Formats: sequence, structure tokens, C-alpha cells
Amino acid sequence: MSADAGDAPDSFAGLSPAGYHRWRLESELYRGVERPTLLPMLEAVPFGRALDIGCGTGIWTCILKRLRPESECVGIDIAREMISLAARECPARFEAADALAFRDGRRFDLVISALSADYIGFPGFFATIAANLADTGIAYAWFLDPRRYPRVEGHRVKTWDVDGRPVRVEIPDYDVTRVAEIGAEAGIRCAATETPFCLRDRIQRTLLCLECTRK
Repeated sequence: MSADAGDAPDSFAGLSPAGYHRWRLESELYRGVERPTLLPMLEAVPFGRALDIGCGTGIWTCILKRLRPESECVGIDIAREMISLAARECPARFEAADALAFRDGRRFDLVISALSADYIGFPGFFATIAANLADTGIAYAWFLDPRRYPRVEGHRVKTWDVDGRPVRVEIPDYDVTRVAEIGAEAGIRCAATETPFCLRDRIQRTLLCLECTRK
């Protein structure tokens, strides 16, 4: 991903891990759309081992651990400072790891990715799911429909308001209609659901959620 000139290699759009963590928890997107949409789905999954790909500061990893305290929950992210903060939030296992290269010795009953798959890139993302998801496991990946964002030089540009200042983030442009096809090429079957929403900025957006299983 890329962002303002002040962006640091181990941060999201130049935000400190603590600043990012607070922003995520207090955001309209998380509180009004993301959590109420995804939490009921995850509550219904009986899992013993769960993996959170691109976990950031561990918000959703810790939710999984609270849902199933006896389970083994693993959160991975390439940003070491975010992982360091996440490890202080709950007794899950956190690793600084490249999502494209992560391979665990044992497979997971549940794999999730919250607003990260589009940054990671779908071919590699699905390869990681295929390598880590149990035969009877289920994966949920959710992200924002890129067609709602302006296209600039081969990227889609998201702009968020964080503490009164605009934060600009670029994601790769991709054909969202091909995402399920990319999953199928990796041996993963996906069903997509769409949740349209509008925040205080009155911009129409859509939260896309993939429910994935092995073919």
C-alpha cells in the first residue's frame, strides 16, 4: 500500500499503531457496518484453530479469541510494530509474517481477513488460504468494493478522515468481478455478499464479503 509522503514502512498511511488501532475501533465503518455484519457470521463457526491474515493491531484476532477462549488464534501481519501492539491486546499468537509466504504446519478451521485481501493481492491471498485452510474449514474475507473509488494511474485511491485530516491510501486496481474466478483457480470456492452503506460523508460504498471453502 502507499499513502501520504509521511507514510512509514511499518505503519498504515502514516498512522502510528496506537493511532491506527484507535481510529479503527472508533470508525463508523467498523462500528456501524463491519462489526455488525461480520460478527454474527463468525459467532456461528465452531473453530479450534483460527488464522487472521493481515491482522494489523489484532482487533479481529482478539474478537475470535474472546469468542472461543479455548481455541488457538493466530494473527499475522507484515508490520512488526502493529504486531507488537496486538500481542498486548489478548493472549492470541501474533507473528510478523508476509501473508503471501505464511504456511503453518497445521491447518485452520477458520481463516479471516478484514479489509486486507485487496492490499495483499488476490492470487497470492487465495494461495495462502488454500495452503492453510482445513478441508472442512471456512474462510471469510471482507473488503470495500474498489469501483466506488477514483482510479489514478492504475490504482484506486481511498481517502479517509482521521482526526480531522485526510488520509490517502492506494490499493491495486483489479476486476472485482473476477475475484471468485481467481479463488477457483487456487482450489477455493467463494460466494460473495454485498452490504451497501453510506457514512457521514454521504459517499455510497459497498462492503464485499467472501465466504470461502475448499472445492
